[in-house]
Amino acid sequence: MLMASRLLSQGVVTCREDSLKAWMQRYHVPAVGIGIIENGKIKSVKVYGNIRPNVPGPVNTIWNIASMTKPVTALTALKLADQGLLDIDEPLSDWYVHPDIKDNSWAKELTTRILLSHQSGFLNWPYMEPDKKLRFHFEPGHGWHYSGMGYEYVRMALENKFHKSLQQLAQEEIFGPLDMKNTHLGWSDEIDSNRFAWGYDTLGVKKASRTNRLMPQTGC
Repeated sequence: MLMASRLLSQGVVTCREDSLKAWMQRYHVPAVGIGIIENGKIKSVKVYGNIRPNVPGPVNTIWNIASMTKPVTALTALKLADQGLLDIDEPLSDWYVHPDIKDNSWAKELTTRILLSHQSGFLNWPYMEPDKKLRFHFEPGHGWHYSGMGYEYVRMALENKFHKSLQQLAQEEIFGPLDMKNTHLGWSDEIDSNRFAWGYDTLGVKKASRTNRLMPQTGC
């Protein structure tokens, strides 16, 4: 779902629907969901296109929102910290150490704050390394590099510390209190697959998998 400020800056909110549909066709996008938020409240939500051949996307289409997982993970951790249940500056090595870096003393310097602010020293993902193994490229807290693995690291540490999945923690801290009934961290058999919008590449070819770890499925 796109935020109103971005839409307004790009002129999408006031564009004609035929223009939007032309853009979708040009870029091989079968379905688009647009949500407009004004003064902190949802003003309108509309889905354009089909989630399957000849099946229009419903207003509560379930989307794979990929790296928007990161704010969810961060907010979950910060809400736990607000309750005094988590110190974001405590070493996560008390709860988890990735096996690839277990012999590196820098592993003991990793904290929730450092990982959430992309100061871990990791690349985005270990598969980007020549040997596909996790490693440091600088001492934690002494540089910056965008890293999805940093957030995955926080997930594993939180799950070990609280003996709950990140989905359970997010449900308790965010999804439940906000009545977000169609938002999930990952896939389960309880989710209505008929409302799921499959991903497509830039050539319009459908992607083979429905989800990846830590990719939330979100509907209205």
